[in-house]
Amino acid sequence: MALFSGSVFSHALGLDTQIGVIFPDIPYDIESRWKKPALLTLLHGLTDNATGWARLTQAEYFAKVYNFVIVMPEVQRSQYCDMVYGGKYFTYVSEELPELAGAIFNLPTGKENTFIAGLSMGGYGSLKVALSSPERYGGVASFSGGVDTKNLVRMMLDPENERAAPGDIMAIFGTQDVDQIENTVFALARQVAARPDRPRLLQTCGTEDFLYDDNRRLKETLQQAGYGHTYLEWSGGHEWPFWNRSLELAMQFFRGEDVAAPAK
Repeated sequence: MALFSGSVFSHALGLDTQIGVIFPDIPYDIESRWKKPALLTLLHGLTDNATGWARLTQAEYFAKVYNFVIVMPEVQRSQYCDMVYGGKYFTYVSEELPELAGAIFNLPTGKENTFIAGLSMGGYGSLKVALSSPERYGGVASFSGGVDTKNLVRMMLDPENERAAPGDIMAIFGTQDVDQIENTVFALARQVAARPDRPRLLQTCGTEDFLYDDNRRLKETLQQAGYGHTYLEWSGGHEWPFWNRSLELAMQFFRGEDVAAPAK
C-alpha cells in the first residue's frame, strides 16, 4: 500500500489545500489483480479534515481488498458549497479535483470506474456532486448524510444546540433566512431520478443518529421519484464504527455486489 499526504494548489480556492491519496498494491482478490483500480473520492465531515478517513477507519485495508484508489480532499466547514464569503469548494471538488488528481497521479477515468462517498457533511457533498454531474459517476454513497439543508441550517442557528454555528451559515449562504436556502439534494434527486445515466446510489444511516429523520425523508423522496436506490439502516449513532462499516458496504456496492445491513 501507498499513502500520500500533502498539499496541492487549487485555482478554484486560490490557495494550497490538503489532500490524501491511498494507492492499493496487489489486491487480495486474485481476479482483481489484473484489473485497473477504480477511483473513489471520499469526503470528510464538518469537524474532520482530509486525514480523518485514513486515521479512523480501515480505508487503507478496504482499498486493498476491493482495489480502489481513494482520494480524500479538504474542504474545511464549507458544506461542499461555493461559499458567498469564502472558497469555491463545490467547484474545487466537482470540477478541479478530478482533473488535478488525474493529472498528478494518473488515476482511473470513465464513469464506470468513478465513485464518490462521504460521511455527514461529506454525505451531503457526495450526493450534491454526483447528482449535479450524473454522467461522471458510476455510483455515490452517503453515510449519515446531512442531507436536509433547511433542517441543518435551523439546527446550526439554534443557540441552544451544541452544533450551533451561525457564522458558518452566513459565510456559506450569505443569509440566515432558512426560507431562502434550497434543499439542494432533494431537488437534485427529483431531477435526476428518471435519467438513465443516474449513478447507483447507496444511503446508510444509524437508527440512533441525530440525522436519522432527515435521512428517512430523503429515502422516501428517492422512492417516490422512482430513483431505485439502496437504503440501509442499523443500530448506530453519528460515529466512526458506523462509517467504517458503511465504507466497506459502499465498496462492495460499487463493485456490483448485493449489500445488506449488518445483523444485530
